[in-house]
Amino acid sequence: MRVLITGASGGIGSAIIDQLRGNDEVEVWATCRHPRSAQIPGIHTVFSDLDRPASMRPALEGVDCVFLFSFTRQEVLPELVDALSVAGVTKVVVLSTIDTTRHEPFVEYNKQRHLAVENAIIDGGFTTVSLRPGAFARNAIRFWASQIRRDRTVGLPFPDSQQAPIADEDIAAVAVRAITTPHLDGAKIVLTGPDSLTMRDQIGLIGEALGESIGITVLCEREARALYGEVLPPEYLDLLMGQWAFETTERAVVTDAVREITGRGAVTYREWAIAHREAFV
Repeated sequence: MRVLITGASGGIGSAIIDQLRGNDEVEVWATCRHPRSAQIPGIHTVFSDLDRPASMRPALEGVDCVFLFSFTRQEVLPELVDALSVAGVTKVVVLSTIDTTRHEPFVEYNKQRHLAVENAIIDGGFTTVSLRPGAFARNAIRFWASQIRRDRTVGLPFPDSQQAPIADEDIAAVAVRAITTPHLDGAKIVLTGPDSLTMRDQIGLIGEALGESIGITVLCEREARALYGEVLPPEYLDLLMGQWAFETTERAVVTDAVREITGRGAVTYREWAIAHREAFV
């Protein structure tokens, strides 16, 4: 079976490739969006762009299953579905989001763009598995690492906002199960880490991994938008500000899907922080 991993240079894509190495029944191909991305050792890598489906054709040759990083623009979805179909792809594992299960107004943008991809693939007649993770543990690197390295302090608008951050390798492990077996065919799976943690808790665990205390500065909305706007586009900044405020009112959704599907417990945030401590040094 030939499998194509899109977004292969990212955290989840690269973790899937690592976990598929040594599986003699799977031939792994990879696609990256940026030509300057490094070639992945031992993997046939094609540079292509999901927003330009014609560029995907060389990567889809002989492919049976695609792991689809679902940030494709809605207007090109029919062309992408056609490219997959013409290539003879039979299964697509879609990386979606937990926001597709929510109903608050602030998730609407993210919800609709991911549902559009899920529905286009399902309507295209492919065997489909939708993975719907909650907050990524690696968001801490994107949002906080530079602050921690520079100041040993993190600015937070809502320090008591709660998430259940999930490690890339746990999403990848479920994706590998979906790719290599029929057991998850047709499923829409909400994936989370094992614990609901406030941002204050998360910062504390990163500090423990570093062996030192990390301070927290509570920001007003204007200050938070200025700070996080450096790493987020406006539509996601609006989403996260609304979501973080809402998440102060209740514990995060926690599922046991990782254990049920893989047979092992999900990586804890403490374990993740220790494994990634170098990002914060």
